[in-house]
Amino acid sequence: MYVMGINAVFHESAACLLKDGAILVAAEEERFNRIKHGKKPREDNPDELPLNAIHYCLESTGIALEEVEYIGYSLNPQKMPSGPFHDLFGEEWGGSAGLETFCRKIYQVADQLKAMGFKGECKWINHHTAHAASAFYASPFQEAAILVVDGIGETSTTSFFSGKNNKLKCLQEVPYPASLGFLWESVSHLLGFSVYDAAKVMGLAAYGNPQGYLGHFNKIVKTV
Repeated sequence: MYVMGINAVFHESAACLLKDGAILVAAEEERFNRIKHGKKPREDNPDELPLNAIHYCLESTGIALEEVEYIGYSLNPQKMPSGPFHDLFGEEWGGSAGLETFCRKIYQVADQLKAMGFKGECKWINHHTAHAASAFYASPFQEAAILVVDGIGETSTTSFFSGKNNKLKCLQEVPYPASLGFLWESVSHLLGFSVYDAAKVMGLAAYGNPQGYLGHFNKIVKTV
């Protein structure tokens, strides 16, 4: 059985093709279109699919899209909040109108794939479940504790999973607006990077001395 995974929801657009649970090929869209992160993260473009990455996965394995039985998309619009939410910069990205556009565009992905020749079933995957699966199923472990921390999925910013054999179970979630990911993005922005270049700051952190700013962060981040 062939299964394809697609990420196009915020940034790092990519596609992956599996056969009977084993990864055959994976590719990021930015490698083809030369746009950092694949595309600009906007509320009106979660249906902007990584077409180059999708075609590469199919062509490099000799598989036709019609042979793929399931396609998973890395966000579940059915779990999105019913009211507006805003990021730390106070932008209107999560306003009511923007949220409606965002979800409507995601639902259009299924029709887009059908128009491309896909005859199988499109699955909406909870965003943090997709993160947890990408870590656990590619690992050598039969049993593991899994921690997911990012800006936001549907409504969760941090999730705790247990993985055993081929099963994932979400044990606990931290809801928006308590987001370490958004804090990390804010620090990246203040340092002169893009908020989506937080990975650069993450890499540089290993060279720094945390004692200089530890007191400040202890005032910002509270354990509960």
